[in-house]
Amino acid sequence: MASGNRSAFASGLDYTKAEDWLFEYYVKNQRTKALMYETDPFLGNVSKEQIYGKRAIINLKYTRNPNTSKKFNIAQTHARTGSSKRITFIHDYDEDFAVARVENKTIYASNSSQYAFVSLLKDEIDDALEALTERRADDIWANGKGNRGSVKSHTGKVITLSDPTQVTNFDEGDKFEFYSNASSPVKKSAGAVSVFTVSKVSRSRTKPQVTFEETLPTTLANGDDLYKQGDFGQQTMDGIQSLIVHELPSNDSAFGGNDRSVAPERLSGVKGSIGASEDYAEHFRKLAVENRLLVGKVPDTLWINPIRENSFISELGDKVRYNTGDQGMGKGLVGFSGLEVVTPKGNMKVMSSIKVPENRAFGLNMDSFKVKYVSAPGKGFVDFISKDGSKEMLAYDDAGIEVRAESYGALICDAPGCNFVTDLSAKAIS
Repeated sequence: MASGNRSAFASGLDYTKAEDWLFEYYVKNQRTKALMYETDPFLGNVSKEQIYGKRAIINLKYTRNPNTSKKFNIAQTHARTGSSKRITFIHDYDEDFAVARVENKTIYASNSSQYAFVSLLKDEIDDALEALTERRADDIWANGKGNRGSVKSHTGKVITLSDPTQVTNFDEGDKFEFYSNASSPVKKSAGAVSVFTVSKVSRSRTKPQVTFEETLPTTLANGDDLYKQGDFGQQTMDGIQSLIVHELPSNDSAFGGNDRSVAPERLSGVKGSIGASEDYAEHFRKLAVENRLLVGKVPDTLWINPIRENSFISELGDKVRYNTGDQGMGKGLVGFSGLEVVTPKGNMKVMSSIKVPENRAFGLNMDSFKVKYVSAPGKGFVDFISKDGSKEMLAYDDAGIEVRAESYGALICDAPGCNFVTDLSAKAIS
């Protein structure tokens, strides 16, 4: 425990015991890791590797080694005059933070019960860790810009978001700033505006709306971007939508700013667009075939928005084999454990996530992705700050205590060509 006023704990509360419990529950019992699985299935399942350094060197080979021949001297000549195509660059990590704070007046109220204090501390820490983990899941599925949404339309203090799935990035009390969507963004508001209410459920799915407490900037325009206060201009993780891209941006910054247009499928994934009357299953299988022909590998997991997953299931109709009966559990069950799409090289499991845009689907080879992160030895991708060996619980000032959490890492894809992204907008949702 850092030095500070401990008088609030004088009656029956012990810092050492509280910190020991903190370590036992969150570190030894891996509570911080469990939160990742609860927040987003991709974040929970993707491989994670702790790196001891501030940067990662990426060496991506996107063609086979051409230095082969039945004649040794010819193979040597090939090696001297040409080689397989590679992209090599240094990848910077981005960082994110959250703080749980318990004020002294609240600590005084729990002075007579250590259980009450521990319960209070757990609630505050869980809330901070969940918020930070949620932000990291947003980053992993995002486009690398760092914005949390964009304006489709606005009136008064209300904005309608361009993508219905963006609404999950907003909660009451969050503070946002507006910037123009341009190569050199211009800030539209002098200060941050606070979220008042969020309409996260809409039967039509066409009006995901956010209402703010303050008046919106007079210069706000449709298409402008929303950034969480303090996020704009900071190093931002390259998310899935910037690594596996349906349309390469003109100012492409992913992969170290290398020109991915020289081999767009190999360097940013196979691209597709479903037809209005095309079956989901046939479309996804066709794209997996393209991956097989391109690099010899196919995606093992299809990631799709829950709304689209439901539409997919409805379309299958009697093609789905249902589990019925009590299944030995003493309960009447109707349904199935999951969907799989047959591909030329194994089945592709269907997974849904609210982070996936409604009109996109991603076929991902999970082995091609990895989260590389920097932290103190033994710590995780999202964990407590204790780089100097200090305890996690800190006396901030005489008014209370803080528990601080951090995440410092990057999402890496070393084989984009075995993944695909497809546009589903032409197909109506059933």
